Amino acid sequence: METKHLELLQTAIADVGGWNWWGEGFPERFQVEFVATQFWLGEGGPGEPPVSQLALRFLDPVSVSFLSGRGAEEDWPRRMAADQLEPFVCDCDRFHLVDGVAMERCIREAAGVETVLGCPPLDPAFFSAPARLVFWAGPLGLAVAAREMLPVAMTGALTGEELETANEKWWAYWQEYWKRRESSSPLPRDYGCEVTIPAGRHRLGKERNKK
Repeated sequence: METKHLELLQTAIADVGGWNWWGEGFPERFQVEFVATQFWLGEGGPGEPPVSQLALRFLDPVSVSFLSGRGAEEDWPRRMAADQLEPFVCDCDRFHLVDGVAMERCIREAAGVETVLGCPPLDPAFFSAPARLVFWAGPLGLAVAAREMLPVAMTGALTGEELETANEKWWAYWQEYWKRRESSSPLPRDYGCEVTIPAGRHRLGKERNKK
C-alpha cells in the first residue's frame, strides 16, 4: 500500500476513532478493528449513522505484542477479544503505520509488553517487515508486523483508491450532518461527527477512555 494511503489510514482512524476488538488466526493472520473512523463504508440501519467500522488485517504476521501502560486492566487483551470492553479512543499522536522512529518511541513507552507471536517488538525483524502498526489507545497499545496489511470493511478488502473515496464520502456526510444538526430533520446522532467540530464551534474533545 502506498505511503499516502497509510497516512490516510492513520488520520482517518486515529483522529477520533476507537479500538474495540482484535482477533487472530495464527500463524496466518491477525486482525485489529476500529470504530468511529472517518470512512463512509455503507448505509447504517434504520435510525443509525453510516457504517464506519474498519479492520486492519495482517497476513503472515512476524510479531504481535500487546503493550500496557499505567492504568491498564489485568488481562485486558483477552477481555477485548471477548467483547468485554468498551472501545478505547486512539491517541492521534501515537498511531503509526509509516514512521519507524515514532514506532520505536511508542514501544519504549510501555510499562509491560506481552508478545503473543514471533519476535519482540524492538527486534530488528519487526522493523524490517513490510507492514507494521504501533499505536496507543489510552493505556492499551499494540505493536504488530507482518508480510502484508489489508484494510477490511464489512464488504471485503479495500484498495487505496477505495479508501480515498470512502474518506471523501465521510467528509461530505459530515458536512450534511452539521448542516442539518439543529434543523427539523437532523441525521441520526453520530459520535464521530459530534466530536469532529466545524471551525467556529467549541471543540468538545475526545471522551475519556474507560478503564
